[in-house]
Amino acid sequence: MVSAIGMVCKNIEQTIKFYQCLGLAFKQMGGPDHYETFNDKDFKIMLDSEDLIKKLYPSWQRQHNQNISLCFEQKNPKNVDQIFFDLIEHGGTAIKEPWDAFWGQRYACLLDPNANQIDLYAEL
Repeated sequence: MVSAIGMVCKNIEQTIKFYQCLGLAFKQMGGPDHYETFNDKDFKIMLDSEDLIKKLYPSWQRQHNQNISLCFEQKNPKNVDQIFFDLIEHGGTAIKEPWDAFWGQRYACLLDPNANQIDLYAEL
């Protein structure tokens, strides 16, 4: 069973502020280079600094390709738009601005400050 997603962060403070816009709260665990969500006991997101990962794995290098999106359902289409632009202000990079998708959802795609894809959606 998958219990967590771990992300390596260029800037943990910026990443925490970004994800706070999506309703996530983080707690420092074991030192200033590791944080975990505590909103959900069954599944969590863990953030590690690049410095910590390089200490653990000296040959580690940031990859510039990705295959996973973190998807956040919103209460309504208006929230998709509002949160999308809030996330852009908090270091996000737009991939596709909010649009009414043919499958019946308001949808938007962006990258977080660490180049992880974030999708926002709500039923139309």
